[in-house]
Amino acid sequence: MRSAWRTLAKLENVTGKRVAAVLEAYGEVVATDDRIEVGEEVFSRYTSASHLDSMLMMKDVVEKAIVRFDQLLAVAPDCDVPAVQFLVQHEQALLTFVDLEIRDREIKDREISGDHAAALQDVEKLLE
Repeated sequence: MRSAWRTLAKLENVTGKRVAAVLEAYGEVVATDDRIEVGEEVFSRYTSASHLDSMLMMKDVVEKAIVRFDQLLAVAPDCDVPAVQFLVQHEQALLTFVDLEIRDREIKDREISGDHAAALQDVEKLLE
């Protein structure tokens, strides 16, 4: 599971850089320290819960984000569409990961086996 979390963290980093570039183009200051602090808090929340509970928490957050980012995509200026589209694809890849992890847990009714390759396929595509 550590490898899966590292891959997800890599996606967050890549996505954050793309979004930061858009924000900076509009004169916003992107505070790296604030993002790290929030990241550590979120990381702590997820790692203190069971795997299934972490996935269920993550699913709720991701589903809400997809709705918000789809709305943003609908009104984004043409120059920002690629970055916002990547943001939507990022959330959709996370939802695929979470749904497959939850399904795996429910099917096996035991701790996750450690093979997360299928769940991470959409994430890996975005990282290419």
